[in-house]
Amino acid sequence: MKANGTIDKYIGDAVMAFWGAPIVDKDQALNACRAALKLQHRLNELNRKWAMEEKPILETRIGIHTGNVIVGNMGSSDRMNYTALGDTVNLASRLEGANKIYHTHIIISEDAYTEIHEFCLARPLDMVAVKGKTKGIKIYELLGLFHDDPALLPSESQVNYCRLFSKAFHLYAERRWELAITVFEEIKNHFGEDFTTALYLERCHNFKDNPPPEDWDGVVHLTEK
Repeated sequence: MKANGTIDKYIGDAVMAFWGAPIVDKDQALNACRAALKLQHRLNELNRKWAMEEKPILETRIGIHTGNVIVGNMGSSDRMNYTALGDTVNLASRLEGANKIYHTHIIISEDAYTEIHEFCLARPLDMVAVKGKTKGIKIYELLGLFHDDPALLPSESQVNYCRLFSKAFHLYAERRWELAITVFEEIKNHFGEDFTTALYLERCHNFKDNPPPEDWDGVVHLTEK
């Protein structure tokens, strides 16, 4: 709410929120990403405290997408709810779930990234078609914001990591397997074991030995929500 968001509902252990309604927000994507990073920052503080107290720690995963929705009072005279409906909402939910696949915490769509790329540090994560869709979209992992709350500033290590990972990802997308492997190995050597780096090394070695078809578009079809 401090980031101009509207809390829609609680669904089990999940929270659904949206920006841009009921009041128009020209910085809706930036505010959504700011809220996500602040939530993760606060949770990290709590997890450190709970770990010291030998209590279980919690993981929160967030998906962010921007687009057109139907928003307003939905339902009937018996039960009414102010909410948002549409593919944009569904995709954000799917991106939240995709964090489990990539071992990440905040995934944003390319549409959201386009609106905030001047202010954020994010790395390209993959090209995916979420469950129930055939068209692929580019997704990013959000890591920090520049010129913002000092707590949200990315570290120098994160900046260097994203720079190298982006380079390797583009080489992978261009089918330059050998060069991509070299950069991914450099990432592993400099930053240690990383799930997505290992994932792409496996893909590159596989495609090097078994090249994809000419019409390969890099899209991975996710089968889980």
